[in-house]
Amino acid sequence: MRTRTTVLGLGLRVSVFVASACLVSVASVAACVDLDSLSAGGARPEALPDAGPDTFVPDPCARLAPPDPPTDVEDAGSLPPFELALSTLDLDPASAPGLDLDAVCTCDTRVGTARGGASSCVRPETPEPDCDLDGGADNAIGLLERDRVPTESPITNRMNFSIAEGRRTLLVQISAYNGRANDDDVGVGAIYALGIREQGCPTSTADFDGGPWRPGGCGNDTWTISRASVTEPGGRVLPVVSTKGYVKDFQLVARFGQAPLRLPFGEDLSFPITVAVLTMKLVPLGTDLAPRDPARPPTPAEERLWRVDEGVIAGRVPTEDALEALGAITVQSTAFCTTTSYATVRDSVCRSADIARAPSGGSAACEALSGAGKATFVPARMGAVVDDPPRFAGCDAPRSAGLMVCP
Repeated sequence: MRTRTTVLGLGLRVSVFVASACLVSVASVAACVDLDSLSAGGARPEALPDAGPDTFVPDPCARLAPPDPPTDVEDAGSLPPFELALSTLDLDPASAPGLDLDAVCTCDTRVGTARGGASSCVRPETPEPDCDLDGGADNAIGLLERDRVPTESPITNRMNFSIAEGRRTLLVQISAYNGRANDDDVGVGAIYALGIREQGCPTSTADFDGGPWRPGGCGNDTWTISRASVTEPGGRVLPVVSTKGYVKDFQLVARFGQAPLRLPFGEDLSFPITVAVLTMKLVPLGTDLAPRDPARPPTPAEERLWRVDEGVIAGRVPTEDALEALGAITVQSTAFCTTTSYATVRDSVCRSADIARAPSGGSAACEALSGAGKATFVPARMGAVVDDPPRFAGCDAPRSAGLMVCP
């Protein structure tokens, strides 16, 4: 398979974010929804001889996919809703290759391959598509960061720095779950958290009065939540971004629509990912936070205690959203989008676009980047609902001048 050779000349260093980077090693899971492709190394597979018009040839590409919904579901009632907080996220394709999000193994031209291995979106500038990772996995953002900013990993480090400092994270709310290995109808919501404002765990620390408390991981970290990410009918707090999922052998699978999941990205920024796919291996815990025998019904205190060691978050990031997030990075009190180095980053991001904004059947332009990361989650609590801070405006002028959009 053809590999990318473009080098990103990112003329900034964000070592302030590296110090608190929090990477994770979890087993990969995958999903087959409709997002597009990116590439890894290796040789392009040879096409097999034509098998003939009357011969059925199964797709030879073993695309990564989550389990199908369960067929054997025990009627065991439902647990009260509970929240899990994103604890670490790893975007490195070596450990988080991604998911097959467009049902196409781009560049695999063997007989029977979906769309003949062609890209699932239209790439106006390059005659050939960049190739998928093994199993049709799509992770343009991970490859962009790894291959073009190998020493700094600013995206991964900024995300994990936000979490480790108790500034921002993603909360996943699970509801109507029976707590068993299999459930075919589970509510899954995404809530953007704006910081830990009070000490919930004995080991939590804060640098100054009024500053965020670092997560203690005891299950009682209480995150304030963005008012924009919830509704409050009758005093209940419900996520705006929600969907129906299922659990198969304790593996939760949820697919979202165009409403974005907001991932933490620095002190006051977020990185939106749309048409997201979430897979999570749920681990039941006891009150000591050690794994609990799943065959034993939970006590009332244990009903909300779960963790995720093996998770995947994947989806699309429109190019202008990626450019805005990267451009808003502050370098020596200056917005990166106003520096001379920004144009090089913009060019690399635009050339890395490998997916349409929404499922298109191959007719839409490649105007987004696929992304995937390995994720861990820990039990947490939902705190007060607060307003988002004022939006960073340092890139508004460059956006109006065309620097925040691809040509």
